[in-house]
Amino acid sequence: LAAMAKNMMGDNFKEMGGEKLAAMAKNMMGDNFKEMGGEKLAAMAMQMAKENMEELGGQKLTEMAQNMEGDNFKEMGGQQIARMTMQMEKENMEELGGEKLAQMAQNMEGDNFKEMGGQQIARMTMQMEKENMEELGGEKLAQMAQNMEGDNFKEMGGSTVVLMAEEMDGETLAQIGNDQAKGMANTMNAGHLSNLDSSRLVGLAKGIKSKEIIEIGNTKLVAMVEKIDDNDVKSLGESHLSSMMSGIQGKQIGQLEEPKKISIVKSLRANFFESEKATFDKIDSVTKQDERPTIAKEKVGQTKISSAQKTRSVFARKELFQSN
Repeated sequence: LAAMAKNMMGDNFKEMGGEKLAAMAKNMMGDNFKEMGGEKLAAMAMQMAKENMEELGGQKLTEMAQNMEGDNFKEMGGQQIARMTMQMEKENMEELGGEKLAQMAQNMEGDNFKEMGGQQIARMTMQMEKENMEELGGEKLAQMAQNMEGDNFKEMGGSTVVLMAEEMDGETLAQIGNDQAKGMANTMNAGHLSNLDSSRLVGLAKGIKSKEIIEIGNTKLVAMVEKIDDNDVKSLGESHLSSMMSGIQGKQIGQLEEPKKISIVKSLRANFFESEKATFDKIDSVTKQDERPTIAKEKVGQTKISSAQKTRSVFARKELFQSN
């Protein structure tokens, strides 16, 4: 069968049709596929419909893919690669290995990944090493991630997710989608997050809806805020930054480095006098006379403060106000 198939051309495979080709392939072994060569295997696979792939099964399709290279996958096209991969079990992916799977993914696009589904994308990505991720590049990895859900990232594991995130820039992570960015952040631990640079952490945080970012948990929020550069804090935006800070305990905020705390305060516009440690003289110098609150003379001593209990003790607290 292999010898016969080896001497067939594209039109011959087309004439035979997917059903007969699948039946032929089903009776061939790894050495037979090797004898045929990648070009003929691609021409054969191109003629198979989804149901032919299902009939052939993951193991046989894996043996075919093992004997194909990048150009062969390119000839096949993304849709056929996706349908081939959909039939593979986790152990088939392990058998193929990261390099071969990366070649397959390289020749697929967003719609192909969508057809594959998140579970298969996760199982494909789990087999890839750092160099495979680098070869694929951030844009392709983003297409893969956009078609995954939280459980898919969890199956991948934090060590693989962080490798994926390292290949995407901050802008890509910010646009990857709320569920996807949150799924990635939830899967990684604080150590993984600390391995990402500041711009990627900002992008990942902005990729999550501000109201939902607290869901990733206190420990991870602290790790992100600590690693984000002081100059990048403002680029988070007030809504994201305030939501992140609301998920961090007061004691942990106090343990942040002073420049980081100052940057956070400035970014949240919490220092109304535009100074980190304002004195009364500085406050006086930046507050125009016509902008200061006043009380009519006839109301002096008649405000609610004057009748409130213990106001003297409250306003007399030590270090409530700073002075020269």
